[in-house]
Amino acid sequence: MIRSITAFVRGAAWLQTRGAAQLAGRPFMPGGEGENFPKYLEEPRENFPVLVTGTDAGISPTDSPKACAEAVKEKLKDQLLKYGAILYRDFPIKNHDDFAEFFNNLGPYKSMDYKGGAAVRNTVGSQNKNVYTASREPPEWTIEPHNEMAYMSYWPKLILFYCDVPPPEGTGGESVICHVRDILEKLDPDVAAKFDKLGIRYSRHIADKSQDFYQSWQEVFRTEERGEAEKYLKETDNQWIWNEDGSINFWQTRPAFINHPITGEKLWFNHIHRKHASAWKSHPVWKKIWEEQNINDEQFPTHSAYGDGSPIPESVVQHIRDVSWEVAVGTQMKHKDVMVLENHLVQHARLSFTGQRKLLTILAEYA
Repeated sequence: MIRSITAFVRGAAWLQTRGAAQLAGRPFMPGGEGENFPKYLEEPRENFPVLVTGTDAGISPTDSPKACAEAVKEKLKDQLLKYGAILYRDFPIKNHDDFAEFFNNLGPYKSMDYKGGAAVRNTVGSQNKNVYTASREPPEWTIEPHNEMAYMSYWPKLILFYCDVPPPEGTGGESVICHVRDILEKLDPDVAAKFDKLGIRYSRHIADKSQDFYQSWQEVFRTEERGEAEKYLKETDNQWIWNEDGSINFWQTRPAFINHPITGEKLWFNHIHRKHASAWKSHPVWKKIWEEQNINDEQFPTHSAYGDGSPIPESVVQHIRDVSWEVAVGTQMKHKDVMVLENHLVQHARLSFTGQRKLLTILAEYA
């Protein structure tokens, strides 16, 4: 039996991190040297994320992943629309197959593939084609807050994370979330208004697999044929150009705001700073390339500009970073934790870490 939603609401103390995590001055932290960049990551606030334990949901250690899903799915949609983030803890979900089974029984959602996505990730398990590793970027790099796939013409409505291998105590790797309403509330209104008017041009540069570096267009588009890649780019409103070395540049203009598909609320929804070239200049691999080869912004894996193609001032990008991290909260996920995010409402991020840490993810849309 599901208890009332009030039984799910726990104080933030249940989710506290192992001490305040450093932000300002953190190695390989984009924008971390900024004058107004917050010094420390805030701990979870009450109801953000909402914590639902196995005890809360009436689940026993021997229950199946399907039974776990059945126990919580009735309240899931309302909870997500109200709070944006839910953390399920102490559920008997032991591996990637259990994670897939839990998701497949949650309700009117279906998984989606990651074709065209910019993160470096791979599928997990032969039976779970849409269970992916979370980003395989170097662990020493902090991944900034972002709405998943907001740089594309389609995106997941929900994103789920499963903690397969938690980071050891004191090694970093906090899972970070921030609500887009909180970001917009603190953004300079003139900054937000200009993005609302012009939108964002997202551009990408991807190597050919023969270059054996970082990520190839064959991997991104899941094809060996240029024609198939071009078909996908045309269908998703991109323009592109092939380069002499076999790499490709492609770009499209997207809005900085969207209307929520259920509530109609106008929301800050984008990848402005996460995709800006300045983020890659703090990347352990790309920073070295930039310093040695003096590559331009369009030669990084991603870059963002105003929708008319004009550059976004570094001060504006820094301001967005400052605000996003100011309102962010973070927690250490434990083994078997499942976090569900409403992608329109909540951005997610990851702090750098040392040692082992492995999260899996499922991207979901409405069935």
